[in-house]
Amino acid sequence: MLDNAVLLKVRDLKKFYPVRRHSFLKERGYTKAVDGVSFELNRGEALGLVGESGSGKTNLGLCILRLREPTSGEVVFKNQDITKLKPNEIPGIYKDMQIIFQDPYSSLNPRMRVGEMIGEPLVIYKLVKSRIEKEAKIKMLLKEVGLNDAFIEKYPHELSEGQRQRIVIARALSVSPTFIVCDEPTSALDVSVQAQIINLLEDLRNQLSLTYLFISHDLSVIKHICNRMAVMYLGKIIEFGETEKVCSSAKHPYTRLLISSILIPDPTLKYEHLSLNDEIPSSIDVPAGCRFHSRCPYAEEVCQNSEPVLTEIERGWFVACHLLI
Repeated sequence: MLDNAVLLKVRDLKKFYPVRRHSFLKERGYTKAVDGVSFELNRGEALGLVGESGSGKTNLGLCILRLREPTSGEVVFKNQDITKLKPNEIPGIYKDMQIIFQDPYSSLNPRMRVGEMIGEPLVIYKLVKSRIEKEAKIKMLLKEVGLNDAFIEKYPHELSEGQRQRIVIARALSVSPTFIVCDEPTSALDVSVQAQIINLLEDLRNQLSLTYLFISHDLSVIKHICNRMAVMYLGKIIEFGETEKVCSSAKHPYTRLLISSILIPDPTLKYEHLSLNDEIPSSIDVPAGCRFHSRCPYAEEVCQNSEPVLTEIERGWFVACHLLI
């Protein structure tokens, strides 16, 4: 399914938020939510983005879609740098780029029926020529996500969480996008429903040749659906490579700790039990040197004084660590 054609290039992307004690005072610093992230995403690929809360995953996804304005950097989508688009030009990119949010209930308008919400993008982007064509398209989209025509007249409060997320997916698919940011689309769902949504997203990717940036804290989900994965820590990618390789023999201590702390139903994965000490540091006061050194059980003096560079240790496998464990 992968055609190795690069669909998305992210170059040195940064998102800093000014920090003030009071709104009328000068800035006293910045929250470095995303701090120099670069990667490429091929057509038909699912790239997993993992890390603790506060690592910058969601901010990265929103900046790529221009739902939040990047501080600097480039986002080249289909050979166009969308960071240079004017505000009135931005809505045009959402025919090709969509997002599935974490909480399906807050993503839906409680005053609109399901049919209205799915049909609205069809009208905005002039993808249907008549009411009959629109209704047929809505029914087809519902069928694609495993729902029937009876849901057209329902309101969000009448649906289960799993059904709401299917509606959100149907709405995202309505404009026939090529790229979708999935921002923890299963974390708000019951365990029994999570597997259904993951399988649905995987089937849709195969059927429609979709490309995903899949944000999640659940490594078992990433391992199941993603070709490659990137591990983020305090706004930076610290390990990047094929999912199977990273999960089976992670090189960065933080990645090893993440895998150790999350149960993965795979008896072939054998890791010593490790634990993360303390909370993730504030992105306002980022530690000098390696950002992970204050929590790393293997840290040496060089880790405190020098920031490691993301280095290719094997073809397509990058790690930012002085020790390369």
